Parts: sequence; structure tokens; C-alpha cells
Amino acid sequence: MMLLNRCLRLAARPRLQPALARPLATDFKQSAGKLFDLASSEYNHKLGRIGGPSKEYLLGLGFTRIDAPNALEVRLKRVFCPETVIIAYRVQKVAIGQKDKKHNHTKEEDPNKEEMEDEITVTPYKKSDTRVRFSVTVRKLDWSGTRFDCESKNGRLRILSVTSHGTADLSSRNKKVQRAVIGVLETYGVDERLAKYIELSSQQEEHDLYMDWLGRLKKFAEKLK
Repeated sequence: MMLLNRCLRLAARPRLQPALARPLATDFKQSAGKLFDLASSEYNHKLGRIGGPSKEYLLGLGFTRIDAPNALEVRLKRVFCPETVIIAYRVQKVAIGQKDKKHNHTKEEDPNKEEMEDEITVTPYKKSDTRVRFSVTVRKLDWSGTRFDCESKNGRLRILSVTSHGTADLSSRNKKVQRAVIGVLETYGVDERLAKYIELSSQQEEHDLYMDWLGRLKKFAEKLK
């Protein structure tokens, strides 16, 4: 009797259906396909939407790009014997995601129009409200020097602080002090043209990193399909 009851209980238990594994696999493939389609669409949407200033433009300003400690930082260098100017800034998340409003689809470039040597014409974006912060270090041969913490918006420089044996906060100083310090930086080639380069190149750097990430995401999703 006990054996009969045990058999009845076992018979009453729900049995696992092997066919349940198939819908799970199908859902996984569908999700992977959606991820691939989204990544591909975003990649194609962003492709070619932003352009940064050229190396020739930077060389025209007297600066060269040097190695930075990581991919999120950019460093520029210019030598004024016996001093060296080092500029450092991080990539900025600007303009990305706003291109539909900023991009001008009606204007067409004239292929016969010659570009000005000191003009950046490679970006389709209008002026941005994003401020880019960067540091300017004027270093002497003995490695002592002065650091200027700056901010740029649409090529307009603003000095935040100056550090040399101590830090002086200039963010709230009057315009005369600002102009005087900016005048010093301009003698080292840090002017509005370089500020515009920093703004545009920081956008380009972020865009390149994002496109690289999207490309790797596409490959990952394609392998799962």
C-alpha cells in the first residue's frame, strides 16, 4: 500500500518538458539580433557626424601631440627655449546626441572654395554651451614651472587659477587681471585659435572612443546571433 501511494505521488509531480529549452534559445537569439540591429543603427547614425581639426592645423599653431597616460586625456607640447609648454585636457562629452538640432542639412560646401589656413571648417556643429577645462604648464629646464588652469567656451579663454609655489584663485578676479594673465599665455601660443582646437578635438576624441565601443558591441552581438 505504501509503495502504491508513493508511486501515485511521483506520478502526480509535474514533469520537466525538454521542449522548454527551445523558446529560451529563440528568445536569446532574438535579443542578440535586436542588440546587433540597435548597435548597427547607432553606429551608422553617428558615422561621419563629427570631424575634428587636422594635425596640420595643430602644427600651424606650433604645437605637437604627445603621449598621454590614458585614452581619456590629450596632451600637447610646444618648446620655447629654455621653456616648454605642456597642455593637458580630458575628452568631453559634448555635441554627441544633439546633432539632429545642430547639423545643418541645407548648406552644401562649395568644392571650389579654398579654406583659410587659420580656420577650422571641419565640424558640422554650431557653438556649444559646454566649457572645456585644460591646464597649461610652463616648465623650465630644471622642471620648475607655473601651471595655469583654464576654461574655454567657443574659443574664449578664462583663467581659473595660477599655481607656482602656491595657488592663486583667479576665477572671480576682475577683467583686467584676466586679460593680463591671458596676455602672458598668448606669448606662449595659447590663444583663441588653440582654445577652439582644444574644444573641437575634445569632441572628436570622445566621438572616436564612442565609435570604437559601438564597433566592439556590434561584433559581440553578431557572435551571439
